[in-house]
Parts: sequence; C-alpha cells; structure tokens
Amino acid sequence: MVNTLAFGKVKFRARFKEGGRLPCFYGPTLRGAFGFTLKRVVCNMRNVSCKDCLVSSNCAYSYIFEGLAASDREFMSKYPSVPQPFIISAPLDSKQTIAEGDEFEFSVTLFGRAIELFPYIAYSFLEIEKNGIGKDRIKFDILSIDELDNKQIFSQGSNSITKPTSQFVQNEYSSDTVRDVKLQFKTPLRLRKDRKSNYHPNFRDIIAAAIRRFSILSYFYGEDFSKDFDFKAFIEPSNDINEIRSDIKIHRVTRYSGRQKRVIEMPGIVGEQEFKGVSGDYLNLLKLCEVIHLGKSASFGFGGIKVIA
Repeated sequence: MVNTLAFGKVKFRARFKEGGRLPCFYGPTLRGAFGFTLKRVVCNMRNVSCKDCLVSSNCAYSYIFEGLAASDREFMSKYPSVPQPFIISAPLDSKQTIAEGDEFEFSVTLFGRAIELFPYIAYSFLEIEKNGIGKDRIKFDILSIDELDNKQIFSQGSNSITKPTSQFVQNEYSSDTVRDVKLQFKTPLRLRKDRKSNYHPNFRDIIAAAIRRFSILSYFYGEDFSKDFDFKAFIEPSNDINEIRSDIKIHRVTRYSGRQKRVIEMPGIVGEQEFKGVSGDYLNLLKLCEVIHLGKSASFGFGGIKVIA
C-alpha cells in the first residue's frame, strides 16, 4: 500500500497565566475553543450557514472545521459532513487543578490544504490564549510552536508564522514480515459495531476501522486509491489473527457542546491489546494510524495509538 496522504504536525508549548480547573483530557476543550475562534477570525458572513454561503468553497473556516465536501462525492455521500482535516491531541492524564505558571503541551496534525492554511490555525490559538479555555476561562501564553524535528516555526513575541513541512508516513515493514504486535490506546478509542459501541474490538474490527479512516482522509485530502483497491481482500486475512492479551477499560469523557447546548458523553477504550502473527501490510497501516488516529472523534484527539512490534 502506497501512502499518498500528506500531513503536517506541530507541537504547541504553553504556560498558564492563572489558576483554575480543566478536565484531564484537554483535547475536546481545545477543539471547542478552536472552532469558535477560527470562525470569529476568518468569517465575514456569520448570519449565513456555511452550506448556504457563497464563499464557502474558498473559506478557511468551512474547509478546516465544517467538513463540507462536494455534493457529487462518491465517498460518504449520505453524510452531511466529512471528517475534518485536523487532529488536536493532548495527553489523557493532563493536570486538572491548574496553577499560574504551569506548562502544558498539545499537538495539531493537519491534512491536505489545511497545511497551507496553518497560519489561520496558529493565529486562532493566539486569540484563544487571550480569552482562556474551560469553564474558568484560564488564560495562557503560547511559548513556542515546533515541528516534529524540533524546528521552531513560532516563538512568543514573534510576528511571523511559518507553515509546517508536508511529509508522508513511510512503510517500515515488507509485506512478508510477520510479527506479534502490541497496540497501546493512548487516548480513548471509539469504535462502533452493529450500530453499538464496541468496547472489545477484535483484530478485524481494528483493521477495518483503520483502512476506512485512511481511505476517507485520502479521498478528501490526499489521492483517492479506493477505485483500484480491493478492501474485502485486504481485510479478510485479519479474521485469522488472534488476540494474545488484553488489558483495556472504558474511559468516559464528557464535553459541553455549544451547538447542541448540552453535555455529551464520549466513552472509549484505553489500555493495551496484543495480537499474534500480524503481517507487514497491517503493521504499516497501524503505524500510519499513529499519525491519523483511529475510530470516531479523531479531531478531538480520540483514537491516539502506539504500535509496538
């Protein structure tokens, strides 16, 4: 499988300017503030919905946050929106009782044209720092923004922002490789099966979710490979891969939805699963999911995994 999905990833390092309380998982909090602020920063048509806006096709907000796609699309044509081209990731065990001077980090991964639009994203977070996050509106300073190789693209006080470098996840394993693999679910993995939450996925469930996520992101933000790819033939051998060990539990995250005006529960699984005799093609796909995440609600930072083979 050739990966043609480009991504850019940056790490924000910040310091709180005051105290307060935050949930242990900052991802949903940061994403909510980001969507609200990005629209305020770039939108001049606030009384019109994005789908009815004349300039939505060239708008940074609608492309990055609304998940709008062409009406004649062949993928996800029955859905009103598609997965967004970003992931905001933060550790699951972040500090909840905040004191002035505490530092924290989070990362932003971008796909497709969102990489080029990064200055809008960075500027939105520079506005968020002034207004604060969480119920207590805790203000903070962004100290630096760095790429994966620690190349700094923004520092506090700078008046310029450089976009991150586009890169690709390279295949590490040949097709004839076979190894046992440990999957660590670093942030809650949210999968569904038979219209219900799947809290103990088998290997097939994981591979099916992984190839679905990769194919959707490639279709909308990379190069579509779905027409020439036999999904059934790729997934079928995963039925024969058995679990060796499982140490997973349900972790429940709640967030307040400004659009729906209610608290939403977002449960997923965290922990580890080990599987025996995993082929190189599956290993390469799983390594790719370290970047693109896995399952539902990935833009909030859910579905962060680590592959050990």
